[in-house]
Amino acid sequence: MMKKRLTKDKILGASTYILVTAAFLVLQLLMNQGKLSSTMKGFLVPACAYIVLAVSLNLLVGICGELSLGHAGFMGIGAFSGVIVTALLAQAVPNGVLRLVIAMLVGGVLAGAIGFLIGIPVLRLRGDYLAIVTLAFGEIIRTVLSSQPLEKAFGGPQGLSVKTYSDSLFVVSFVVLIFMLFIVQNF
Repeated sequence: MMKKRLTKDKILGASTYILVTAAFLVLQLLMNQGKLSSTMKGFLVPACAYIVLAVSLNLLVGICGELSLGHAGFMGIGAFSGVIVTALLAQAVPNGVLRLVIAMLVGGVLAGAIGFLIGIPVLRLRGDYLAIVTLAFGEIIRTVLSSQPLEKAFGGPQGLSVKTYSDSLFVVSFVVLIFMLFIVQNF
């Protein structure tokens, strides 16, 4: 029978999960005891979103070796489409968490589809050219969403506002974070 050896990568991977889970448990404990201010609670979900964004950028830049500067554009596409789906499903799906999950899936699929369409011609480029084109894509998305007709519909730089999902949104954000870490560490 072969013994499985613990490698440095496995130890680092396990320690990442342990640290992230410990931080989540500590924050949940502080929330349940009422020790976190509403401002701090408001920072938790965006912090998870930015961590997921940083981990995905690490996947692209650190592991694949491609320099992409268009992540914010894809995040904007996914976020805006998710908010629009949430608003459209407000009456049809009364359960807020289910509506959130549907919106996240639609936002992710739409951002992935746009990324695939953009990637077909762009991934033939290398080095600085790839970075310049992806930066231009992010700026195009920002400019389009900030344009006069769409600014009224989408809220411009301030974005759209939707009903928040209280503490359950932090749990969903944490699950997405763990899922993203799993993908990056295992593929």
